[in-house]
Amino acid sequence: MSPKRLIVMWIIPNILSYIAFTAALIFVLWNSEKIREAGQMGVWVLTLFALLIVAVLGSKRIKYWLKQE
Repeated sequence: MSPKRLIVMWIIPNILSYIAFTAALIFVLWNSEKIREAGQMGVWVLTLFALLIVAVLGSKRIKYWLKQE
């Protein structure tokens, strides 16, 4: 498989990780009172942080690969 094709295969999950982060953020914002009542806000904040880190690091990796070519 060519390197460009592999980069494209990495871009698709990276875009999906940004979409997952955005969807989770909207969910938390809409349901923040109920999440706080259940005592689960810390779990959701940690999940949001993890999704953001995965998306950003994936973007940096793709950018690095594109600079190498």
